[in-house]
Amino acid sequence: MSSVTAQLQALSLEETPTTTAQPRHPLKDAEVDDADVQKKTTRLRTRRGPRRVSPYPLPPLEECLQAKRRGMCMCFGFYAGRGALQKAMISRFPDQLKGRDPYNITLLWPTVLYLRRITGCAEIDLHAGIVSQRVKDQISSIEDDVGTSVLILGLFTLELETYERRITQEGADEISRLVGMPPTWWGAQLLV
Repeated sequence: MSSVTAQLQALSLEETPTTTAQPRHPLKDAEVDDADVQKKTTRLRTRRGPRRVSPYPLPPLEECLQAKRRGMCMCFGFYAGRGALQKAMISRFPDQLKGRDPYNITLLWPTVLYLRRITGCAEIDLHAGIVSQRVKDQISSIEDDVGTSVLILGLFTLELETYERRITQEGADEISRLVGMPPTWWGAQLLV
């Protein structure tokens, strides 16, 4: 590149500019092809991996500390008490599961395996959760009293390892459509 001084010396004071060109803005004036934008967006998303489920809003600190004192952890997941998962599975496959009792525990594990398969997330598991007032206010369809233990379908816990491997947003949306409620944070313990 030539220096600024050399460029200025090359200019003649006697010459008049032939055009008065306005500086172009690279984003406003450029012709943008939607296909190119889509390719770049897809390439960026592929590099970063699939979009993971958002854990926000996080549970209150008091609730986290209370769960820790009880020897539990905070788990992001869905309410599965009172046959919620079994009812969802029966409604998903009415021809195959017609006449099955939704409170029959034998449908529970196949439902978990089915959800793992359709979401591609092996981290999904059953937990024993405690109904808090926050959860009760968030999900009005829960009939259990505050402080009682219920079954939950856990997606991930509030620990770095499971947080990094958490389910995709699409997978969480699929489960949410199936069970008819959103996921939330629970004070929970893994069922062994």
